[in-house]
Formats: sequence, C-alpha cells, structure tokens
Amino acid sequence: MRDLTARDFEVLDGGQIKPISDFRRDQAGVSIALLFDVSGSMEALLSPSREAAMHLLSWLDTRDEAAVFIFDSSLEEVAPFTKGMLA
Repeated sequence: MRDLTARDFEVLDGGQIKPISDFRRDQAGVSIALLFDVSGSMEALLSPSREAAMHLLSWLDTRDEAAVFIFDSSLEEVAPFTKGMLA
C-alpha cells in the first residue's frame, strides 16, 4: 500500500499510545535473509520451504535485496545479499 499515512499506524510504549513525530513515505528497498535448517529432522520440509522462499522472493523488486543461508551444525552462506535474485 502506497497511500498510508501516520494515522494508519499506532506506536505503543508500555501500553501507552505515543505520537508519531516524523512520518515519511520514502520508497526504500528491504533486505531479507532466508535461513534454512538443513538438518536431518527438517529434510521432509525442505521442498515446501524452498517453494515458500521462491514465493516470497517473487514479491521483491529492484530496490530489494536478499541473501540465503543454510545451517546444520554450522552456518553457511549460499548466496550473499544480492539485488534482483530472481532476474
């Protein structure tokens, strides 16, 4: 949604509503890191996880970037933060 204003949001601090002092409608990109558990217990879920990740990545545009990591007993970077991963 590109027509949001400060009135569309509510900031709570300790349950108390706080005023929004600055609100901008900048169109900035997002950075998303996908982390996949590739341990044996998750093997059956890897295919649906990949499908969900591809669906998520399909929503990104040219301003956005994504990275992919996997882990079992250690963390491994599969793809560093890159713009246009599906291009």
